[in-house]
Amino acid sequence: MREGLLFETRINTKSAATLTNAARKVTSDVNISEAVTRDATLPAPASSPWAAPRLPNPRHRRWAIPTALLGLSIGATFLGSSVVFVDRYAEAPGSASAVEQRMEFEAVKRYPAKGSVLFVTVAGPHLTGLQALVGWLDPDVDELTFAQKFGTSTPEQERSRGLKDMRSAKDDAPYVALTKLGYPTERIPGKVVVSRVLCLEASKDRQTCLKYVPADAFLDDGDEILSIGGKAITTRDDISAALAGHRAGDKVSFTVRRAGPTDDQPGPEQTGDVELVANPDDATKPFIGIELADTTQVKLPFTVNIDTGAIGGPSAGLAFTLTLLDELTPGELTGGKKVAVTGTIDLDGRVGAIGGIRQKAVAVKQAGAQLFIVPASQSDEDLAAVRKTLGADRVVAVSTLDEALAALAKIGGNALELGTPGSTYTG
Repeated sequence: MREGLLFETRINTKSAATLTNAARKVTSDVNISEAVTRDATLPAPASSPWAAPRLPNPRHRRWAIPTALLGLSIGATFLGSSVVFVDRYAEAPGSASAVEQRMEFEAVKRYPAKGSVLFVTVAGPHLTGLQALVGWLDPDVDELTFAQKFGTSTPEQERSRGLKDMRSAKDDAPYVALTKLGYPTERIPGKVVVSRVLCLEASKDRQTCLKYVPADAFLDDGDEILSIGGKAITTRDDISAALAGHRAGDKVSFTVRRAGPTDDQPGPEQTGDVELVANPDDATKPFIGIELADTTQVKLPFTVNIDTGAIGGPSAGLAFTLTLLDELTPGELTGGKKVAVTGTIDLDGRVGAIGGIRQKAVAVKQAGAQLFIVPASQSDEDLAAVRKTLGADRVVAVSTLDEALAALAKIGGNALELGTPGSTYTG
């Protein structure tokens, strides 16, 4: 029998006769196959918990300390790079938020709209080593050195200038909107201040100026021009008169008041020579090579408050203007859609270029705006990048307020039907 044979393999000290009898007895008492099966499946005895641990092979132990030190070094480097700042400042996508919730006025009726105008920001923090590495890997982030971002200014001066530009935008935008709607407004000439010295040659990525006009040797951004060639300068029109009779290559004496850390703390007066260059539009006329800040003051029929917090820069001017036009008139300026807008606005309604537009396009995409109105004066490379991010059909480049209104009319807004409701305003 199969059962007898199995049992015989387990007992080898008995005689053949005894085996036979034992097999018959056990067979009658138990199921032999079951007994064998159970015995075969018993777990192996566990090793003693008190067994001495085996030490690594001496050949392997030689690598233990260097490996541990390498791990500690990597950890320390990672920790240090996450808290130590380096000479890098980001230009990264910021936010795209509605303007109307930041705007307040009480003198006239307000017309809430279903659509909204979004103004767009760029984030520009000082980076730690780890953040700089992450930003370097992110195609939506540009990194600038301190010199590229601030030039010869301090961060505090740059911030003060940015807030001043934002204050100008918050004054200019209401002036443009109210004038467009027929309200009584007035301009008051301001100081003649250098906005920036022009660049003659820029790097391929347009992030660095390789060569400035000769005026850069003396003039700085924020300088108030007091006199040119001994002639007092009180308005920008005085500059042309002071340069009459001069030509490119001449050196003319300038007296300026340097920009201070704040408006209440102006810098010292200084006098120096500025070399004139040929005017790019007319080589027969001399050219300083500077842009002047728009310091004109405006008088409005009523107060319009725009809360921008710590956000600086003039790039929201067009967005502020369009929002106020929408809030002062019935109907939907944007056709009920969400429209992002960027660009400066001057008192004549001209739209100017801004910085960080590629990062702003990313913020606009994240916000889900159906249209992005941008300055036509941006570089071809900037405009191409924005269209690549959003799609050409969602980007409209404009040079004036009227062109922006025409773009909104094409998407269903009443931008060309606003009229002049302010012409009857008496206060």
